[in-house]
Amino acid sequence: MGALTRALDWAATPLGPPEGWPPGLRTAVRLVLNTRHPMFLWWGPELIQLYNDAYRRTMGPERHPSALGQPGRACWAEIWDTIGPQIAFVMAGRGATWQEDQLVPVTRHGRREDVWWTYGYSPIDDNTQPSGVGGVLVVCHDITTEHLAREALQASEARLRLALGATEERLQLALDAAQVGTWDWDIPNHLISADAQLARMFGIDPCRAAAGLPFEEYLRVIHLEDRARTEAAILQAMDTGGAYQVEHRLVRPDGSVLWIGARGAGRLDRHGTPVRFIGAAVDITERKRTEAALRASEARWHGLFERMHEGFLLAEPIRNADGVMVDYRYIELNAAFERLTGIPRDRALGRTLREVFPGIEPTWMEVCARVVETGEPANYLGLGAVPGRWFEVYVWRPEPGRFASLFIDVTERKAAEERQALLVREVDHRAKNVLAVVQAALRLTRADDVPTFVRAVEGRVGALARAQTILADHRWLGADLRALLRGELALFLGDAGQQAGGPFARLEGPAVALPAGLAQPLAIVVHELATNAVKYGALSLPAGRVSVSWRLAAEAGSAPLLRLRWVEAGGPQVAGPPAHRGFGSRMLDATVRRQLGGRMSESWEALGFGCEIELRLRPPPEPEAAPRGSVTVAV
Repeated sequence: MGALTRALDWAATPLGPPEGWPPGLRTAVRLVLNTRHPMFLWWGPELIQLYNDAYRRTMGPERHPSALGQPGRACWAEIWDTIGPQIAFVMAGRGATWQEDQLVPVTRHGRREDVWWTYGYSPIDDNTQPSGVGGVLVVCHDITTEHLAREALQASEARLRLALGATEERLQLALDAAQVGTWDWDIPNHLISADAQLARMFGIDPCRAAAGLPFEEYLRVIHLEDRARTEAAILQAMDTGGAYQVEHRLVRPDGSVLWIGARGAGRLDRHGTPVRFIGAAVDITERKRTEAALRASEARWHGLFERMHEGFLLAEPIRNADGVMVDYRYIELNAAFERLTGIPRDRALGRTLREVFPGIEPTWMEVCARVVETGEPANYLGLGAVPGRWFEVYVWRPEPGRFASLFIDVTERKAAEERQALLVREVDHRAKNVLAVVQAALRLTRADDVPTFVRAVEGRVGALARAQTILADHRWLGADLRALLRGELALFLGDAGQQAGGPFARLEGPAVALPAGLAQPLAIVVHELATNAVKYGALSLPAGRVSVSWRLAAEAGSAPLLRLRWVEAGGPQVAGPPAHRGFGSRMLDATVRRQLGGRMSESWEALGFGCEIELRLRPPPEPEAAPRGSVTVAV
């Protein structure tokens, strides 16, 4: 459903493109698509529909996938008289609704089906709407199997109670009404006779049943699976004149399996001697099947509950003498609770929030209390009580006096969003810096002719572009110092310079990761040094050499200090500092001292020009605080 939702042309629906959806809708859609419980939502005046994979499996081919993006009334016209008023109640801002074991017949797989549902309609907040409600979230469960099983079980139990609860005087009337077979044991003669109903039930020839069978043969004929236990129970009731009641599983002669509920009572004469034993039996096979179906359904539901990736809890409030909710107790938890919080389920179940998570902030308690009191669900994104973990939490009131919570660990998604936001801000900041430097280069560059001007500007812009590429390769988290230097001195490094018989450069120093804020300004500094060396210094003569070395100095309580040395030799004789300072010199000074807060010293020795730069490698800025509107949540 996530793929279908992304692929749908929402611009052709009243909702419009997803980029323009309100925050409440985006959050609700994310919650619905990320849970394995059947969920559905309507949004806006037209009640445009979205739903998840678990709900899709209940729809049938008549509605899926056409229901996605369709108005609600058009999709559910056949049951709108049932669900329409409930939806209108929620959309009007009057609260949530909850229906248990509700018959809502639907058409699916080509026929009309009676389907029983347990479901809740909850409002989704949208402050732009007069009612404050933008849509309806549906949490539902198809309980048709459980409903039919309960009905069959109740009917079977009613028949059995009617048969086994009758007094002896009314026994035959009750047995006839309940279609129960009877048997009579003449104890002195040790013979048993049964009526036709019991004979048919057990697969005995009716004539033989009426004529009477010896007790031992009777037990063999009816093929009880646990004959010894049955015989012992009957004999005990016979000897004491007491009651006998048991459920039997038997195999009839034709191989079919039958479950019966049997009851009987012994009769003693005035001397206390057993003389008669009267019994009755009813076919409870249907009840046993429905019980098995109910157990299987409950097992499937429990299995789904335990396999959910989302954490789930059910809790009840604890109030003080003034009726204010001050804590809550965990009533039910699934396996994902333990996996997501690290708290063993048996340690939390039955205990209170403050016992499990001491020191939780009052804001979270206020959220849960508001849901319990108003019935309005709440959705929050916040830091969990588990350190360093972010959770998206949905809280609602499934029944009066309790609340439930579904929560998803979104730490990785949150980290990705923060990285993306940081990257966007970093790119924006660096782009502005680059443009500022380019503007300065254009404004301050001096040249006698246009070609010279173009070459000077292109060189400086090229240095920025190379630094930009290195930063992009490192996702704007920083740049490698050696890579930055190689970009400016590539033509003169190693054998490239020596084999050409020209000047060359050597790099020497440890691996250094430059913070993103240093990379581009330092690239301009190195470019200016290399440009001056090519035009006036060591790299202008074949015998010229440039040595660039660097090291890091660690200082307690401070960011590391980078010391970079640029030493030239073999170039033109240097008589001393230049008579006037050009744009390159001014840019070096402004960049190192003012922009980067570093220090730079220059020397003009007879052997060549030298420069030493010191820069503090400041750490990246502290992470931003939790976004406004978030809350520390206790799951």
